[in-house]
Amino acid sequence: MAATTAAATQASLSVTSSSPLPAPRAGAPVGRFYAPELDLLRLFAFSLVFLRHVVTNFGLARQQQLATAARALGPAVAHAGAAATAGRWAALQGYAQSLDFGVSLFFFLSSYLITRLLLLEKAATGRVAIRDFYVRRSLRIWPLYFTFLAAMAAVAPLAPWLNLTAPRIFASLLFVANWPVVLHGWAGSPIELLWSVSVEEQFYLVWPQFARFGRKGVFAVSTSLAVVPFATLLWYSRTHAHLENTALWTNSLVQGLFFAGGALAACLLPAGGACRPLERGL
Repeated sequence: MAATTAAATQASLSVTSSSPLPAPRAGAPVGRFYAPELDLLRLFAFSLVFLRHVVTNFGLARQQQLATAARALGPAVAHAGAAATAGRWAALQGYAQSLDFGVSLFFFLSSYLITRLLLLEKAATGRVAIRDFYVRRSLRIWPLYFTFLAAMAAVAPLAPWLNLTAPRIFASLLFVANWPVVLHGWAGSPIELLWSVSVEEQFYLVWPQFARFGRKGVFAVSTSLAVVPFATLLWYSRTHAHLENTALWTNSLVQGLFFAGGALAACLLPAGGACRPLERGL
C-alpha cells in the first residue's frame, strides 16, 4: 500500500524516448518529458513491493491458521506444524524483506524526474516557478490524500482497534507521518501506510528552492545530502545498540540517500538524453 501511493506519485510523471535534442533556448516553452524505459523501472518497483505485501500477508494468515489449530487440536499439534514450517518461512520472510527496496527505488525515480523537470525549466526560462510547482503538486496529491485522512479521522472513534490516534493523524496532516514511526515504532494504524508520501512531500517542500541555482547548485546540494544517511547510520550504530529496523527504514535522513542519488543522476546524465519536452506540466 505504501508503495501503491508512491506508484501513483510516479505514474503522474511522464517520460519518452527520442533522439537527443539541443538544449532549450531561453524563453522556450517548458514541458513534460516522456521516457518509456522508466515505466519499466516503475513496474519493477511496484512488483517488488506488491510481492512483499503478498508474502507478509501470507505469513499473517499462516500464524492465524496455527492459532486456530491450537484451539481446535491442542497446542502440541499446532507446535508441531509451526516447527515443520518455521525454517522455510523464516528464510522466505528474509528474502521478502529485501523487496522493500522497491519503495526506495520509487524515491530515486521521483527525485530523478522532479529534478530533471526543474532543471529543464531553469534552462528554458532562466528561473524556476516555485509557486506553480507547489500548486501542481498539491492538486495532484492532496485531494485523495486528505480525503483518505478525513475518512480515517471519522472512523477513529468507532474503531479503536485501528489505533487511529490523534497525534498520528495530526502528523499525517503535516506530512511528517514517518517520524512517529521512527520514534515510537509501528502502531498498526492504516494511516501509517502513508509514511512514504510524507517522506516525498518533505523532499518536494525544499527541492525547488535548490533547483533555482541550476545544475551546479543541485549537484553540490545532492552530493552533500548523500553524506547525511551514512552519518545518520553511523550515529545510530554508536548510540543505539538494539535499534528497531523501522527507525531506519522510515527515517527521512536515511531515505535521503535515494533522493540524492536520483538528483545526481538528473545532473550527470546528458542534457538531451532520452527525453524530449512536451506540453507544459509537472
